[in-house]
Amino acid sequence: MSRFGGKDAGALKNHAAKVRAIIRDVIYTSKENLYDLFKVGMTGNSLDLEGLLRIVSELNCGLPEDEVTLVFKSIPKNKNDKISFQYFEEAFRSEEPSSEEFETVVIRKVREWMFKNKLSSEIAFDALCRSAGRFVDKTLSRAQFHKAMVSNDVGLSAVQIDCLFASLTPDAQSPLDIRSWQSRIYEDSDNPL
Repeated sequence: MSRFGGKDAGALKNHAAKVRAIIRDVIYTSKENLYDLFKVGMTGNSLDLEGLLRIVSELNCGLPEDEVTLVFKSIPKNKNDKISFQYFEEAFRSEEPSSEEFETVVIRKVREWMFKNKLSSEIAFDALCRSAGRFVDKTLSRAQFHKAMVSNDVGLSAVQIDCLFASLTPDAQSPLDIRSWQSRIYEDSDNPL
């Protein structure tokens, strides 16, 4: 029996969207081609529940079958009750945010997290460093930055975290330091801390 039996339709839809976002982030960080993944689970030219379960298993998401089933039910299907590649791509494609979206969504989410937790820019960076186990050397690699953002529940997707890191560092190999962090992440003037 599913553990979702008592939830209302809105709660199920929200939960399915959260689980779909987890799968989307795992696909993005795996750097797998969406069509190649689709072929892993494909039956004929579309995807059934068993195929989606194979894909999720291949990605090592660690998601229970009932959550994958919930995601499957939330994705539009063709007349054979299967998912076409078009719908699969729409559900799991990660797009880099536009420059306007970056400013209004990504930076704002970081500032909201800081405001909610009553953190200045400097203290927020220190909290991220501590989350990544960086107690002495206060710099973060891309992987450490991802780990810290997720463990602090900032609310950004993997692609948004990557874009943020790229905007804060001169190149992909450079670690993020406090000076680079504060060049873009500062207290919101509308919500001073």
